[in-house]
Amino acid sequence: MTTTKAKATPTTKATTPEKTPTTFADLVKKYNDESNHPTTPTTYTKALTDLATATAYAVLKKVINTTSNPTLAKIRQELTADLAMLDRLAYASERATKTTYTTDGDRKVEIADRDCYDALTDLCRRSFGDGLDLVHDAITAILEQTAKQTERDPEKPTDLERPYTVRRLNRKVWIKTAESVGAWETKETTPIQEVYKAVRRSIDQSRAVQTDPRNGYSYIDDIATDPESGATDRIYRRLDKYADLGGYACDFNGKETVYTTDPTAVDTTDRLLAEMNLTTRQMQVLKLRQRGYGYKAIATYLAIRPDSVRDCMKAIQAKAVKIGFTPTPTAEK
Repeated sequence: MTTTKAKATPTTKATTPEKTPTTFADLVKKYNDESNHPTTPTTYTKALTDLATATAYAVLKKVINTTSNPTLAKIRQELTADLAMLDRLAYASERATKTTYTTDGDRKVEIADRDCYDALTDLCRRSFGDGLDLVHDAITAILEQTAKQTERDPEKPTDLERPYTVRRLNRKVWIKTAESVGAWETKETTPIQEVYKAVRRSIDQSRAVQTDPRNGYSYIDDIATDPESGATDRIYRRLDKYADLGGYACDFNGKETVYTTDPTAVDTTDRLLAEMNLTTRQMQVLKLRQRGYGYKAIATYLAIRPDSVRDCMKAIQAKAVKIGFTPTPTAEK
């Protein structure tokens, strides 16, 4: 009886000679040291990729713990698998082929290890998940923060944990332009905190986890200016649900982002509502009615009788007629 010998599989162990630091602080320190005393002409070093990878994992962990998002949990698993696959890819690539020269001096590539070559071919056919995109975003953010720190403190060494102050909106909320005037504040931060926030923004904007932007709200985008520093930031005013006054905004890839509307139409609506001089209860009823709720639903929501909702709508219609509107009769629901 003969037995078939199992085909050897190339080891997947990474060939990095130095041990990767195990704590985040060590990774930051190592990156600082390499940035201040570079040993290679490129800024794309192992310390950089290690720090970026740890940042991506840290942000994913916090968001998963907060949201329990199963898609993000899958992305974290994919990231682990992709990093292992990159190690195998590097190992197989180093050993799969070798360069030789013919008697005429022509360069020729030959297969050096058939197992590694087959493994390399198989690995090249596989696709990566979205987790690696977060690592790349972290790399970009680290390099940007390093460059900004050098510009701020040209005489000081790189230190991603050195605090500095920045002017920014104290909340990323759906606000009116007038409300943004007092919303600017001076905050102390560090470059590594800004890197962390950049990765968090990437997660929030990821097509893999982003919810459908068509959530029933309309948004007016505008630019808020800090009166103290002159810094600008984009803000949004969120209108009432189902205020269908605009269309979907798309990014450069054609992906729908938020539902935007025409500021002129909104200003006109605001002006008309102000001229009608509605009471607080009338405004509540009108907004709920515009969202598609019937009289019974509005009464339940406001804990009042349906007859009260009906009377309130009649009063609103009377005020609309007074300023020149002719309301279209609607069925009572």
